[in-house]
Amino acid sequence: MMINKKLIGTVRESKKYIAGNIALQWCALVANIIMMAAITYFLGSLFQGMTGIGQFLLTGTIAIAAVIIRAVCTIMASRMSCLCISFPEWTD
Repeated sequence: MMINKKLIGTVRESKKYIAGNIALQWCALVANIIMMAAITYFLGSLFQGMTGIGQFLLTGTIAIAAVIIRAVCTIMASRMSCLCISFPEWTD
């Protein structure tokens, strides 16, 4: 989906929230990529028979951390999305 520049130009107050939303979505995407790479590396090591308890714990730790980061980023991106459309002058 392309960002409509004319629409963003009409609501200048929401630019920081839109930028925050995009940054948080990118952060969640990077966390997901790291988690998938760690799981893939673990499965490859498991298939080759070169895995141990340390590799299992490392992969589990990375996966748990990535899930937590994704959850926080998703919640914060949703918050940014709500803040983007609710301006203080509209609540009067």
